Amino acid sequence: MTTLQEYLNEKYPTEEAKSEVKELILTSITETLAGGELDLTAFSNLEKIEISPQFLSTPLTKIITDGLTKLKEIIWEQAEQETEEDKKLWEELGIAGDIIKKKVVREVQRLAKIKSVEIKFGEPSEAQEGVIFIQLDQKDKSGNFCPNLIFWNLAREITTANFPEKNPTFWQKFEEELGWIKENLDRQYQKVFTDLLSPSSFPHQQLEIRELLTIYFPNSEDIAGSQTVKTTVSEKIIDKTWSEVRQKLIELVSQELATEDKEKLSLKATLDYQNGEYIIQVQYHSQIPFGKEISELVIVAPLRFEIDYLKQKQEQLPTSESFEKLSKQNQLWDNYLQDFTDKEKYQEIKDKINKID
Repeated sequence: MTTLQEYLNEKYPTEEAKSEVKELILTSITETLAGGELDLTAFSNLEKIEISPQFLSTPLTKIITDGLTKLKEIIWEQAEQETEEDKKLWEELGIAGDIIKKKVVREVQRLAKIKSVEIKFGEPSEAQEGVIFIQLDQKDKSGNFCPNLIFWNLAREITTANFPEKNPTFWQKFEEELGWIKENLDRQYQKVFTDLLSPSSFPHQQLEIRELLTIYFPNSEDIAGSQTVKTTVSEKIIDKTWSEVRQKLIELVSQELATEDKEKLSLKATLDYQNGEYIIQVQYHSQIPFGKEISELVIVAPLRFEIDYLKQKQEQLPTSESFEKLSKQNQLWDNYLQDFTDKEKYQEIKDKINKID
């Protein structure tokens, strides 16, 4: 089996490549490696080392950092001890040799304990009240195991346990649970999970945005006799636009639930990503009482945010007064530079500045 030392030597094969590394964050390696001794002395400019044990089949016995004068921080997590109960669970789940999946299971168990919910892994054999079942076989577009989907589904299952109907309250609480997961996740998972929560940072190459961010009522089935409205939105305003569209649709359905037939309130809002643009589409029942509001919302919201964005950009442009002040400041810096450098050096610096676009 490849050792961590061999892995790093292959990734940074030359002395020059090693010297360019300032941080070694070894927390998300997706292959299983052996530990042993780790000699990092060739990484001469290293400032930070962070190592998590979840990908190591055997522990690290020693980290050699002699002569690394710039090294300020070493984070070296120790592997958790496995109990007999743990080993039994690994065997039941078929992950005894999968360090990464075992780490994810431990994290789900930790979060469930904080939430005071009972978690089981795999397909439910029978209905068990108060028990949440989590499927471990979650993969991204490339067919790789995807911890993000495990944590996403955990939030969804916790919400479903309390609000089984996909009504407005469900979608509001689901968003809250996603936020709770984000705040309480172990830091090795936190950043990549956070990327799922905003359209602009969503990892499109790994996952389908429409599969995770779609909202619907009362179910996800196609709506008979439906009408559709859609619009394209640029990346710079998609987060605000989608947030407003999503929240407003939830509010519109909520306002009519007490008086209208659920079927007539059917809608499905999807967010897709194609060729660098985001597409918001809302499909809704032809007799929905707020069809006009939906159409206006989808069309007007992005236009309003686009105008706000342009106004902000315009406000950042210099006025005649600020431009004059900036010119005076630049002249003072120019004089200061000229006073403290010889003519040849001064001209060299000026030439470099003038070449800046």
